[in-house]
Amino acid sequence: MKKLISLILCLLLLACLPVAALAYDVVLSPQNLSVDGQLIDCEKYNIDGSNYFKLRDLAYILMGTDAQFGVSYSAEENSILIVPGMPYEPVGGELEPGADKSSSAVPSAQSVLLNNARPEGLSVYNIGGNNFFKLRDLAPLLGFTVDYDADTNTAVILTSAQMAAFDAVWNWMQEHYTHEIDNGVRYYKMEEKTGDNGDSVEFWLGTAPAEAYGSEPVLVLYERYFWSDGNVAETWLYLTREGRPYSALNEYYITYSQTSTDPDYSVTVTVDPAAFDQAVPLSLDSCEPADLEQEYQDILAGNVTMTISGLVKRFNELLSSTPELYAVASMWDFGFTGAALPG
Repeated sequence: MKKLISLILCLLLLACLPVAALAYDVVLSPQNLSVDGQLIDCEKYNIDGSNYFKLRDLAYILMGTDAQFGVSYSAEENSILIVPGMPYEPVGGELEPGADKSSSAVPSAQSVLLNNARPEGLSVYNIGGNNFFKLRDLAPLLGFTVDYDADTNTAVILTSAQMAAFDAVWNWMQEHYTHEIDNGVRYYKMEEKTGDNGDSVEFWLGTAPAEAYGSEPVLVLYERYFWSDGNVAETWLYLTREGRPYSALNEYYITYSQTSTDPDYSVTVTVDPAAFDQAVPLSLDSCEPADLEQEYQDILAGNVTMTISGLVKRFNELLSSTPELYAVASMWDFGFTGAALPG
């Protein structure tokens, strides 16, 4: 009987313990955080294997970006109010980790209102009086993207659509490239076709590390056009991870072979995607040889414009037809509009 009474007492004591204390495990998270390439030190916890970040820290970090959001509290509704696009007003204490508060973690009793609507599926904990969220819960609601770098144990936030699109294409290419050049440039053939007149054309997508073309990595859109008479034109459009305009290069060979190194002429152009229009010839930044007649330069400028327009179109077709890319990357993310795309 005494054993039975003792067992009952133990069960009653266990029943009196907070349920949350038995339901999850909370520790300070060792995970790093990078926002648009910058490492950020902030308070974060790992709860049952998932990492949680303070909402006001995230609002503070994302101020001034495309993913900024405002945060406030409604005592009447006991709700956290989140307004995407609104500048955040700091209240103090942001990005100050302080002492380990993991022992205070409990599921938040406050509801969440996003533009006065209640989003579903959010996991929120209150730790030390502040609310902590999962990045992947917030990302689709606030317009940023999240990735993970296993080598450095870093959660990666990107707020720019251009950077997110660039990284998505870059990562996809590392698995799907078909050709690789010694300097680390990798290429994937987007399309190849031959016309009734005997001309043929190839469209390629490439990734070039910083050491290949300059100071930063680039995505390369590349066209090689073969005339039936043996002439060849090659055009490169270099898309950067951030920043515009872009640069492009066109080289023309009157007599071409696989060992050709010096084109008969070449031109460089600057491509502003916001102003790019397939109907308006691009201005040539430089032309070699420089004494080409003006009439021929005008023809060349128009041809380069149409070539770049074709590259843009075929790249966008690849993005829209690739399941891993269509939701996160398009030519619009790189600044191009419908005027760039031929019908």
